[in-house]
Amino acid sequence: MENEAVLKQQKHEAHMLAFCWAVAIVGFVFILSLAVKFW
Repeated sequence: MENEAVLKQQKHEAHMLAFCWAVAIVGFVFILSLAVKFW
């Protein structure tokens, strides 16, 4: 039972990490496109 909770926690953390990476990449691309536009 305890193992399931740990696995769920790890899965949740992995999802949060993936979400953070997605936001970071989108933000980076957005800033990059703005920089190119105003170069």
